[in-house]
Amino acid sequence: MNIWIKDLSFSYPNFTLKVKDLSFEGEKITSIVGPNGAGKSTLLKCIGMINPVSKGSIFINGKDISEIKGTKRAQLIAYVPQEQTSIFNFSIIDFVLLGRTPYLNFLSKPLSNSFKWIHFLRSSNLIFTILG
Repeated sequence: MNIWIKDLSFSYPNFTLKVKDLSFEGEKITSIVGPNGAGKSTLLKCIGMINPVSKGSIFINGKDISEIKGTKRAQLIAYVPQEQTSIFNFSIIDFVLLGRTPYLNFLSKPLSNSFKWIHFLRSSNLIFTILG
């Protein structure tokens, strides 16, 4: 998946994020680094369409994300906040499975291939390296 951000602008009352031209190439690991308050999380929320962009465009694989609706967008983009408060006691596995939700029908459960991915993460120790 390729992401390209062009002339993006988003503002809170006391902060404005501006991105002239930025791209993330598929099949590469990219880190977004900077001091507290620099706009890292704000940028991710804009990409996830949690924060409405006031100017500019964000493209995924050449298509403007504002034109991608509902389930199709959910299949491409997910956002997990740094801090999460919930009345439910979600495990790491539960969070991984929540990412499968856009691929399910109403009241259906994940298919066995979803669990194969979780077993791979667990057996390779990735899930514990990243989150544990």
